[in-house]
Amino acid sequence: MGVDVIVVGSRGLGAFKRVLLGSVSSYVVHHAGRPVLVIPGDTEATTQH
Repeated sequence: MGVDVIVVGSRGLGAFKRVLLGSVSSYVVHHAGRPVLVIPGDTEATTQH
């Protein structure tokens, strides 16, 4: 069974947090070897944690 596209979510961290924590979606985009669709998260909802 092949994979046509990989779908991942992104919380939209700021540049500083992304440097400290890394970005799974960014890693997947650069290493998957398949098309990747990144779905942005709701920034208002993610900042209320």
